[in-house]
Amino acid sequence: MLVKQENYNSKIDIAVGRFDMALNFYMTLNDKGKIKLVTYDYNPAWQTFYPFYDDANKVPLILLNQSKAQTYGELINEHNKLMPIDIAEKVQQAKIRYKELIGNVEIEVKRLETNFITYEIKQSKTTNISTLYKFYNFVITSCSDKSKALSPQKLDCVLQDLDTTTIISGTGIILAENLEELRAHAI
Repeated sequence: MLVKQENYNSKIDIAVGRFDMALNFYMTLNDKGKIKLVTYDYNPAWQTFYPFYDDANKVPLILLNQSKAQTYGELINEHNKLMPIDIAEKVQQAKIRYKELIGNVEIEVKRLETNFITYEIKQSKTTNISTLYKFYNFVITSCSDKSKALSPQKLDCVLQDLDTTTIISGTGIILAENLEELRAHAI
């Protein structure tokens, strides 16, 4: 469930058991006039492909019914106080992770203009705990070796049509609301 700003004053109807955060790097390619989204297979349990996603450089904060929040906005405020980060440092760590998973590839990124920061509540099927994620969303503006990005060392890769792809929950909304920017940065 993507938590949109218009829902911040709404009463929480999901028991959130932990906070977490991650960075999404969206890479788009111009493939003979069609814009494609580069996605990877991180976890077979997800049963879907996802843009580059880095959550390896942090530890989720387990709440286990400790939250006092009554609304989604209060829950987000708790998250921000309990999980402060240095975004520039996290971006550098994510670039290193990209090189580890994809291969010796240098990338440059910029913040998405719309939906740079998004919040989403996801229910884990394996732990049966709901997590409030804070996602920082970036577009890859340059890549030193597209062929390596499309044939990564440690992940399977699939190109998806940017206009029609519907992938994991809130990501489809992010894509729809940032189509022009993602198209403009196609490599």
